[in-house]
Amino acid sequence: MLKLFPSRPDHPLADLRELQRAVTEIGAHTPDDALREATGWLETVGAPEEGSDPTALLRLLVSFDEAMQPHARALADRYVESRLKWSPSSTARWQATRAFLHLLCERYEDLLRLLGNGRKPYVQLTADVAVRLLRAASAAQRWDALRYGPYDPNHWRRCGQAYLAAAQHNLLEQPVRLRSNRQTETTTAREYLRTVAFATAAMDELDERQILLAGHVIHYVLGTLRLTETPERDSVFWVDPALAQSPVRMARQPQASPTVRYFSGGSTLDALFEMELMVRGGTLPPALGVEPDDAPHLGPLLRHFARHWSEEPPVRRHRRHALPGQLHVIEGLEPLAELLSGKASAQMSLWEQRDASLHGIGLTLPVDERSRLRVGALLGLHSHDGTRWLAGIVRRMQHLSDNTLHVGVEVISWHPMAAHADDGAQNVRVLLLDPLHRDATIRLAVPLPGVRPGAPLFLLGQNKALKLLPGELIERGADHEIRSYQVAAS
Repeated sequence: MLKLFPSRPDHPLADLRELQRAVTEIGAHTPDDALREATGWLETVGAPEEGSDPTALLRLLVSFDEAMQPHARALADRYVESRLKWSPSSTARWQATRAFLHLLCERYEDLLRLLGNGRKPYVQLTADVAVRLLRAASAAQRWDALRYGPYDPNHWRRCGQAYLAAAQHNLLEQPVRLRSNRQTETTTAREYLRTVAFATAAMDELDERQILLAGHVIHYVLGTLRLTETPERDSVFWVDPALAQSPVRMARQPQASPTVRYFSGGSTLDALFEMELMVRGGTLPPALGVEPDDAPHLGPLLRHFARHWSEEPPVRRHRRHALPGQLHVIEGLEPLAELLSGKASAQMSLWEQRDASLHGIGLTLPVDERSRLRVGALLGLHSHDGTRWLAGIVRRMQHLSDNTLHVGVEVISWHPMAAHADDGAQNVRVLLLDPLHRDATIRLAVPLPGVRPGAPLFLLGQNKALKLLPGELIERGADHEIRSYQVAAS
């Protein structure tokens, strides 16, 4: 019998055979059933008591942690693939997974607190617990990012405690084997750097698939990222583990403190550029372990990391002005093209405008369970007093509460026009984003799975076919691609 609960020696998990049975059952369950089972068991554990055996408690937590790893990956994939992520079923799955991850963090944090009582035989466990707490916190951080927040307000306090606890005993670089069946080792310093890297990369500007891929990229380049005690020439963020706050750009200097750390991309930027060139050439970096279907998301993601970890911070091209009002909004290429073609079947929503710049609009909207809104979604926008529809792309999303979203939209066309086009194999409806002029280079929004790459496109209308010569793929969005074409001479 393990000395897990001195006041509750009859708890089922105090018996090693019962613990193994519970873990085995979790491994055999479906992801949703496993989630309920593991959460239920962790709820029965509670905070450790004085006299509890930290080694036994760590074994228990690691057992459930490991058993849930494949299920957590499956739940994340399922959430990303869901078309209506704000629907009751998707919301319930997201909330249940979030509850488990936060509960796991709390149990590791309780155990770290027990070790902090100074019982010398268990000091070396500090690195093991700190690493696993940081890993669980990073998983919760990614899960919050998939819904664009709100983020756990305890995240940076919890991560800072783990980092400082290991630092206190000179265990920041102590190797810890994460999984019993793998040789891979990590350290507290490495895992703290992982969560800092994730927080500095502006996840609110990425779609959900890119947020999952971001974990692969960060893992691959983690060895070249740096977190130093003194600022360096290429330091771009600072963070203080003693403060419960996220990393801050170097534009705002920290107050002097022995616990401040400075984050820099270093040689990572070169690696990101090299990988982006590979992707552009049609080759996926094998070390990333990503699937071919992820290729359209990967190139823009690598450029995104390079931009945000560069010494030159991303800046707004145009000043933003407060401009309250209301806008009619249509989501998606096909509904907007229908409306511009004179059909009134498209469903419109009314969103609140907060501000605007020369090429951007900030909007606030209620969460709608029927919405398919994603970063990269194409929108049609029309004000009450406006005379035309605009086309825009969602560039940023922030989920501020259970029922409110802040959305940043880039206006990509002030005069979009719907048209029919033929690529020799299919007839599709497209959106012209630029005026048509002989020999001009124009942008077209075309529906996914897209038109034939490299094939000329013929715009159809008034018994004529205007030939467009293919250019480059500019970007891929939620339901469309934006491609460039040159208008052929008549």
